[in-house]
Amino acid sequence: MSRILIYDNTFPYSGVRPDYKSLQKLSQYFKIITASDEVPSDAETIVNLHGAYFPRNMWRSIKTALLDGASFINIGGGTPVSYPVSYENGVWRTEKLQTEYHRQLYIQNTLEIEPDRIDKIDITDEFPVLRGYEKCFSKNKTSGYVVMFTHKNDVPTDSGTAGPMDAAIFPLIKGYFDNRHTASPVMMIEHYKHDFMGARHMYIAQDTTDEFWANGGADVIKILSDIAELGSYEIRVRPNYALYLENERPTLLINSQKYKKGKNTSAKLSIEITKADKLLYNTEMTIPLEEDVYYTQIPLSIDVEPGFYTLKYVYEAEGEVPRTFRNGFWGRDTEL
Repeated sequence: MSRILIYDNTFPYSGVRPDYKSLQKLSQYFKIITASDEVPSDAETIVNLHGAYFPRNMWRSIKTALLDGASFINIGGGTPVSYPVSYENGVWRTEKLQTEYHRQLYIQNTLEIEPDRIDKIDITDEFPVLRGYEKCFSKNKTSGYVVMFTHKNDVPTDSGTAGPMDAAIFPLIKGYFDNRHTASPVMMIEHYKHDFMGARHMYIAQDTTDEFWANGGADVIKILSDIAELGSYEIRVRPNYALYLENERPTLLINSQKYKKGKNTSAKLSIEITKADKLLYNTEMTIPLEEDVYYTQIPLSIDVEPGFYTLKYVYEAEGEVPRTFRNGFWGRDTEL
């Protein structure tokens, strides 16, 4: 299996190209191929350093590798793989904007978030894999993705889709404006079903800058590749109802499943329930990550009172940093 990075200094590029030092580092992590090459059949990870641009002649081998389970990492702002580029008469010619290719990756289109809507860049505790690399990203224009993760229609007579969710998207770096999340310069799509089941696709949704390469951009790409190759999995902890009557006792539902084929593994899981910052319940356990879905329930010895209860759970899978998620439930309050 090989890690492939597509980069060609004669090929269209949006942003600041990698400097010599960064290219040397990337060449240690990846096999760098030019735009005239084909993606090898044993590719485990494919990195497109050209963002919206891609070689038309290479698309078939890229798609074949992705359907075989390869990870995908796209670096650059705009809509990924939206400008096919063909080699004609000794030069690369950029074709018109096309939607066919990125929609095969479940990205319908993109919306641009202007720099004046970003006043802070920070990591997210949902998956802080890029802690320490925040300076690689800037308050520049960032692309927001419009995705479609449902491909089966449970009601064929209706328009649109209403089937199971095939994937989920998670921000790895967030942009804020007035303390509100307004942009995601780095995103991860975990594929649970359908064409890319088991794969992770990573996207840097800004053009690369001098600061990106100077502050460790090559290492960022390597980290994203490492995380992508671990494959997708799902761990959920939730109450069995969103609302409980006073003095009822809630139950937590836990499910886990790994979607990338390979050895079974496990994850450490910790759960906390608080109300008005008071800790009411906490526990730790190890749960399996296997191809067969795992379910369990935890009845809680909490007599529900009016108000909101916060459920926080943290899990750490093998080879990854802890991931933190929050949800909760209500105790019915007749006075609200």
